[in-house]
Amino acid sequence: MHHEPTGSAERVIAYVEGDIWLGHGASQRRLFLKTMLSMGWKVVLVAWEALGSSQDTLDEFPDAASRIHCISIPVKPDGYEVPERWKMIQASIKAAEQQTGWHVDLAFLAWYDNLRPHRKQLKACLGILECPWVGFYFHPSQYRWNTPLGFRKRIRQIQVDVQMLRQPQSRGLGILDEGLGFPLRWILRKKALVVLPEQTEVESSFSAEALELRRLAAGRPIVGLLGRLSPRKGVLNFLRAAQAIDPSKACFLLAGKFRMEDFPPSEREELGRLLRPAENLYLKLDHIEDAAEFNAFFRACDLHILVYEKFFHSSGLLAKAAIFEKPVIVAKGYCMGERVQRYALGTCVPAKNPDMLQTAILQILESHLGDDNRFLAGCAAYRETLTDEPFQEALRQLCGA
Repeated sequence: MHHEPTGSAERVIAYVEGDIWLGHGASQRRLFLKTMLSMGWKVVLVAWEALGSSQDTLDEFPDAASRIHCISIPVKPDGYEVPERWKMIQASIKAAEQQTGWHVDLAFLAWYDNLRPHRKQLKACLGILECPWVGFYFHPSQYRWNTPLGFRKRIRQIQVDVQMLRQPQSRGLGILDEGLGFPLRWILRKKALVVLPEQTEVESSFSAEALELRRLAAGRPIVGLLGRLSPRKGVLNFLRAAQAIDPSKACFLLAGKFRMEDFPPSEREELGRLLRPAENLYLKLDHIEDAAEFNAFFRACDLHILVYEKFFHSSGLLAKAAIFEKPVIVAKGYCMGERVQRYALGTCVPAKNPDMLQTAILQILESHLGDDNRFLAGCAAYRETLTDEPFQEALRQLCGA
């Protein structure tokens, strides 16, 4: 199928989701669609039914009903293999074109990581998508040379990217980590490589539960770990800190979806012992669906712990912390560590050192960092990179004609 360009104002973009949402997929969908529509583009939303109602999203844009079209990929009980995902995306875009009469100018693959095949699947994925496409690459860890990745595995992953990204229909990548320049630029040659500013929702609602948390804290600072509570978030070390620190000095909040089976068997007994509400520990171990309610809990905290293990790139919670002027503790090094140091947003500790985490928590709480002028100036500077204008410009560079 040949696609004639349709001019910037009437550009048609297919926003193609992955079949699993990474923590805040609903927010990402909403923000990208809102921005694309505001730029005058038409949008085909290729949504996976397993992720919830796309109609809810469409209802949020009643004024743009004639410029947005949704097509859903059905649930498959045992999931789709990577080549099947590419085929389903191509079939969905073709069906959307037939239903609307539009020609999709470009597909925006909102989670390219989920479409990267293993080497044995590579040939089955090449050339399937007929329209030009760009990918949003969340975790290209093989391009940060100090990441703990074996040499052979690193080279194999790069070889896959060379094959995928040098296809004629591939037009570029969006990334979240400004520390990834070369060799991604070498792989892409003259195709676009654009750093997309981290986007996050800022509305917060009245939350009786967040208010209750403040009441229970009784004037003590609140230290939070929020989001999907997977092992890499450093949940166990957070709980160890909560137990070790004098309850009169701080109150701790652990909030988000938690599943014990996600954790190594060697950690479960200790987790079970520490995961009990205490005078200085408030637990909300369920997914917080509503973004405004999540923000209410986030704002109730005075310090956020983002000491992620084997995580090398960006996080929306770092953006949220700068917007709400909340200091953070992050893992040393890599993208988040570099940003925290550059903008003076908090402090860095080694990822697996509970003693240093406890020390850092106490130092930040005693220093009243949240009132420090250098910290506030750093938050303001970081916020400037997150506004609508830089995001629109980055999206235009990546997806524009």
